[in-house]
Amino acid sequence: MVNNQWTHVLGADGMGVAIDPTNVNTLYAESQGGGMNKSTDGGLSFHGIAPPHNGGGSWITPYMLDPNNAQTIYAGFVNLWKSTDAGATWDSISAFNYVGNITALNVSSLNSNYIYAYRNDTLYKTNNGGATWSNISAGLPLTSATLTYIALSNTDTNHIWVSFSGYTNWLKVYGSNDGGATWYNYTGNLPNIPVNCIIYQNNSYEGLYIGTDIGIFYKDTTLANWQPYFNGLPNVIVNDLTINYQTNKIRAATYGRGMWESALYTPLSIPPVAAFISDRQSICPSETIRFTDESTNSIAQWHWSFPGGIPAVSNQQNPSVTYLNPGTYPVSLVAYNIWGTDTVVQTSYITVAFPPTQNLPLVEGFEETNFPPTHWKLINTDNSITWEQYIGAGGHGNSPTCTRINNYDYNSPGTLDVLLTPPYNLAITHHPVLHWDHAYAVYPGYSDTLIVYYTTDCGITKHTIWEVGDSLLATALPTSNRFVPGSGQWKTDSVNVSNLMIYNDVQFGFENVCGFGNYLYLDNINLSYLNTGIDELNNTADLTIYPNPFSDIFTVSINNNITKDNHLEVSNVLGEMIYEQDIPLINHQTIDIDLHGISSGVYFIRMKSTDGFVVKKLVKI
Repeated sequence: MVNNQWTHVLGADGMGVAIDPTNVNTLYAESQGGGMNKSTDGGLSFHGIAPPHNGGGSWITPYMLDPNNAQTIYAGFVNLWKSTDAGATWDSISAFNYVGNITALNVSSLNSNYIYAYRNDTLYKTNNGGATWSNISAGLPLTSATLTYIALSNTDTNHIWVSFSGYTNWLKVYGSNDGGATWYNYTGNLPNIPVNCIIYQNNSYEGLYIGTDIGIFYKDTTLANWQPYFNGLPNVIVNDLTINYQTNKIRAATYGRGMWESALYTPLSIPPVAAFISDRQSICPSETIRFTDESTNSIAQWHWSFPGGIPAVSNQQNPSVTYLNPGTYPVSLVAYNIWGTDTVVQTSYITVAFPPTQNLPLVEGFEETNFPPTHWKLINTDNSITWEQYIGAGGHGNSPTCTRINNYDYNSPGTLDVLLTPPYNLAITHHPVLHWDHAYAVYPGYSDTLIVYYTTDCGITKHTIWEVGDSLLATALPTSNRFVPGSGQWKTDSVNVSNLMIYNDVQFGFENVCGFGNYLYLDNINLSYLNTGIDELNNTADLTIYPNPFSDIFTVSINNNITKDNHLEVSNVLGEMIYEQDIPLINHQTIDIDLHGISSGVYFIRMKSTDGFVVKKLVKI
């Protein structure tokens, strides 16, 4: 456009364009597949300047002028190319593999060494001008939605936002404050429609505009939610956005309805309203709490006070605080903007204490209405997908409920999620054995891991007692579908924890190590033990064993007060199972068990059902 008149300057399918900010007669225009062209006479003539790449680029090949030097151009093909002489010569500044083209690109206006590029479901970052690149994809839903644009702050090289297309709810905008080391979901109240582009307003309160299939939305730190910003704009797909800072206008390129512009958003001139939340309010000593500022109205500064915490004060927007000593503590926040201040004080907000020891037995089938179960603790390190109650399957088909974690959609390899039992006193037990049921199927090419550990200091120190992953964890054949176990696709695991009988405050953690694989299920987490001698643990069934001691064969007599099908196990003092058998519901029966060839010593026979379990001591002579 010249003097408000549009002029056709280049044929083919028109794609990206750019104008040299230091010389309005130097224009750049592109045709499909990366056909880059340059004009030095205001568009009267063009000549090709595409880099010497192998193969074509994306349908809309991303390229841009360096925001700090108009003679430098970046162009994304299979690799990222850079020209420092306005397109006369080019050098490749990446060494990506030859699968897929770059489809999104941005260079920091604060420091041109910081470059972000997206290709083939991977987001890359360099902070040294392309000498080295790092993969910053972890935590982004790149296998569930398509990344469309990258927006960067003009005051922080590590403050980045990305937008996503597609119709997967809640996966629209993500942000990072640390250059992609960690990500947060910034979708908020956005509708489930594709987000085609995103742009950051320089020197604003983190003002972001997004172009969607129904128009434009806006959000900044003065607003709790995304706001429609399309008054007067047709209900149309918005494919691209740009800001003209000389006129304080935002311009939108639409699909089929031309170019539109509007004044930039102006925050209201009102004092701040201070508010905050935290990821937890009750913790153990030496644990850390993440505080999140939810103040509104253009907050410029924050002053936090954390009596009893480390640090005791902070000026960060979203600080993390560690509390070492038991007690109850207040938290206060003062929020500042250019129109005033506001203070919020929460008294007795943080409680620091060791969890109370619970009475045995430990018997958990995840059938309570609430999850996690009473006194259990759920540790969700990234506030994303984690353990949940599942209704539809249970251990060995004996119940309709269990707990599971969705590794299938959890593209966050290495992330830990823990179910932690309350503390139990094992000093009053004899030969305690931890049992649980699990079900898992491998997604080909991906591996998840289950770790079981114990802790006596509220999880600060973890001692692994069982760790299995990949095919060794599997209880069913590999599948690329979402795994739901049948009754025959469960396995019962056990660990002898007699070495923990010296502790009166043992907690057991069931830790999922995400590998972006498949669903992992847990059920029937129980602790069997003997109080003294050969006494049985409870009286859910009348179980008689004779002779005892025995030489090779002994008989199990089961009387008629059994109400459910049962499972019989014999294990040694190490918790290793040496015999097992399912027992159907029959009023009375006897079973002969032959342990010929098994060495003499002490063994334990355990009969379990959904009603409970019985443990008795065996002596083989």
